[in-house]
Amino acid sequence: MRILLGCPPDKKLGIYPVRESKKRISIFMRVLFSQPALSLARSRRHSLTGFTMIEIVVMLGILVLVSAMILGNFTGFNENGALIRAAQEVGVNLRKAQNTSLAVARVTKQDGTLYPYSPKSVGIHFDKTAGTASQQYTMFFEDPTNISGSGPLGLYQPGIDPIISVTSLLRGVAVKRIYIDAPSPCNNLEYTQADVIFTAPEANVIFSGDGASPINCAYMKIDLVSPTLNLTKTVTVRLTGQISVQ
Repeated sequence: MRILLGCPPDKKLGIYPVRESKKRISIFMRVLFSQPALSLARSRRHSLTGFTMIEIVVMLGILVLVSAMILGNFTGFNENGALIRAAQEVGVNLRKAQNTSLAVARVTKQDGTLYPYSPKSVGIHFDKTAGTASQQYTMFFEDPTNISGSGPLGLYQPGIDPIISVTSLLRGVAVKRIYIDAPSPCNNLEYTQADVIFTAPEANVIFSGDGASPINCAYMKIDLVSPTLNLTKTVTVRLTGQISVQ
């Protein structure tokens, strides 16, 4: 009631005349929408909603640098992965040959036909000759007919011994070395071709190399190498039947 009648303000009660209130509101609006206040609001809005050109350039530079590092190492990652898988596959196939000899059962040849005899032994033939030969290995088996008719036990005979499978190594991986570095007299022995054979029924191991069989050494090693970076993995087979990949 005192405001409507234009009475003097009562500051203790916070009561002001209408004219005084309008004046205060007018001053507040001028300050709120003044040019400095609008400029400050615009600058804050722009700073919170975007990036400067320098920030974008720095970010793009970091992305280019990281991409170059990844692409530079991609070949190494690719070759190392292929080499590891190839070495593991060799170990798995050696174990498969061992298990096949333990089974003392008829086996299926590469052409899909079932051989009518139980194999006398099952093995894998390795060849480090440059080219296709070094990039694959052959799983084969021997039987009494082959042994009595044309050759000794424990030695792969191409064209005579039936083939179970021919496995190609992955992505250019190849056999680099076939060797034995056991104590004398088996030290520093290296071969161009070699066989790891498991004889039935107990899967005893026979090593042969370059036509010589048996080789009475504790183990044989096969080194695999990647195509460009020369990374290596070693598959070791022991006379005890243990197979390891390092």
